[in-house]
Amino acid sequence: MKQILNPWTGEPNLVEDRRAITKNGDATLTAVECMGRIIYVTTGATITLPAVFPDMLVPIQATAAAVVHVDPDDVDRLVLNGTALADGNKISSSGTAGDMITLHADSVDGLTSVGRLGTWIDGG
Repeated sequence: MKQILNPWTGEPNLVEDRRAITKNGDATLTAVECMGRIIYVTTGATITLPAVFPDMLVPIQATAAAVVHVDPDDVDRLVLNGTALADGNKISSSGTAGDMITLHADSVDGLTSVGRLGTWIDGG
């Protein structure tokens, strides 16, 4: 990690590594991995998210023709296409290579999809 000054406050910030991450199957992401680093998923998999935290940003892309599930913490909800899902409900891609979704923490209650390619549905 390196330290830089926040341009708005002048206070020091720690900057994490921003390289892309590749997951080759089911994986549980860490908080550091959910700070804007793109997650490439190479096979059908369930990607489990940590409990939501301020400024959490998770871009996930399927690089193969396989269904990717994104599973939030049990007490967190996802907002998909403007609709709030039940707490703990995962979302699922269509299984098309290139499907992508970006989730951003909108509150302490959960995440909202702020960008999407392909079809994503409530996976229960």
